[in-house]
Amino acid sequence: MFPILLISLPYKSVTISINRSMLFVIFCRRMAEPTFKNGSSPPPSSPVTSKNLVRNTITQPCADDSVAQPTPVTPDTEALISSSERRTFSSVLTGLSSPSPADRKQAVKSLRQITKRSRSFRALVGDEPTAIHQLLSILSDAGDDNELREEAVTAVFNLSIHDANKKTIGESNGIALLIQSMKIDGGTMSTRGNAAAALFTLSALDSNKSKIGELGAITPLVDLFDTGSLSAKKDAASAIFNLCLLNENKARAVKSGAVNACIAAMEDISSEIVDESLTLLALLTTNQEAAEEVADAGGVPPLLMILRKGATSTNLENAVVVLYAACSSDRRKLKEVGEEESMHGTISKLSICGTSRAMRKATGILEKLKRIKHNTH
Repeated sequence: MFPILLISLPYKSVTISINRSMLFVIFCRRMAEPTFKNGSSPPPSSPVTSKNLVRNTITQPCADDSVAQPTPVTPDTEALISSSERRTFSSVLTGLSSPSPADRKQAVKSLRQITKRSRSFRALVGDEPTAIHQLLSILSDAGDDNELREEAVTAVFNLSIHDANKKTIGESNGIALLIQSMKIDGGTMSTRGNAAAALFTLSALDSNKSKIGELGAITPLVDLFDTGSLSAKKDAASAIFNLCLLNENKARAVKSGAVNACIAAMEDISSEIVDESLTLLALLTTNQEAAEEVADAGGVPPLLMILRKGATSTNLENAVVVLYAACSSDRRKLKEVGEEESMHGTISKLSICGTSRAMRKATGILEKLKRIKHNTH
């Protein structure tokens, strides 16, 4: 009977059967997403530090039992791409550096197509030192060719999905070119939306968050969130949210009109971005200026309407979080909330049947109302 070792990790279980010179390792991911100390989950395809724990747990019994240790296996990009696909990639690289504008345009189009369908290609392009820089050079020279600009921006977005490429693009002029593509007159909505999506993926790196904000991306992103197509608005909202995880970008978003854009979306009964607006406002109102602007710009009535009519638990939570912030920054708004409470009991209902955070904020609002009532008697 060969020894069997069962290991339990925070998010995986590992079964190891040791047969002198062989190891069989089975990783079983639980159905529920893992929760780490920082509240985030690892990307589906990214290595996590727990793998080191697994490796150490494997190698120690091997050493103790004089069993040969397994050789670490790294993903082989070469093995995942067929010879015909490699020829295509080689042709694309040649086309990107061609002196012919038509050849370069076709190469960008092909690059956009192959990086859309294959993550192996996204990694392969990143491994080629000149490929991304050649693509960005073509985007820089796109001028009035909106078709070429759209293909190039979309290719940059596809490439930005691969983690290693985020740093390469961020350290080049890629961020500035994406911002320019959102602002250029006559640009297609698809170009602007894909540029926003690329900024969102790039902003996964804190260094890129700062650079994107400093280079002035938030203003065109807010404009896209306010006036773009539905998909473009959602891409812009995602990018703004991620950028505003950095405090300095919250102030930039407020100055760029993000609060007003969110309030306008909440007031529009036909709006399909209420979820995004509430989520973004809940983050922004941790900034005092944003909370004051919600109060000053007429944000309380639509928030009360959402709370009264009911919504998803997430939307109710975000709405009452924003309302609490607005009332804390301007106590005069408690009068409107008090009238709502007297007529419909909206806040009381949420204080006993919402999420834990929603109930806490609702209770806080009720306590503010009680203090005001006590002070007036």
